[in-house]
Amino acid sequence: EVGGDLAKMIDMKPIYFDLAKSTIRKDAAIELDKIVQVMNEYPNMSVELGSHTDCRSDAASNLKLSAERAKASAEYIVNKGIDKSRIVGKGYGESKLLNACACEGKVESTCTEEEHAVNRRTEFIITKLN
Repeated sequence: EVGGDLAKMIDMKPIYFDLAKSTIRKDAAIELDKIVQVMNEYPNMSVELGSHTDCRSDAASNLKLSAERAKASAEYIVNKGIDKSRIVGKGYGESKLLNACACEGKVESTCTEEEHAVNRRTEFIITKLN
């Protein structure tokens, strides 16, 4: 349904990115292929790819990096044959952390690398389904 996270509906693994990178990893490509498959099955579906970062680096840099991650994910899907009008990429930076791993300004995080990695993700929200 509209507003739902497609990744949760099709039981796909999260798409993660390496620290400070927007490159699609091999494990991410496998999961993005699942999105392509579902979008081929539902040709009237449109999706927002919302990319996120962890808190490390400043907020402006993280916003830029997340936009690059959204663009990379969208380009991957378009290169697999999905019309670009059906994909909207949006970078959220560190504004929607999934855990208590904040570290902006003078706040120092004690989180592990694995905890930070959880925040470096892309979500797939259905925006249109006719």
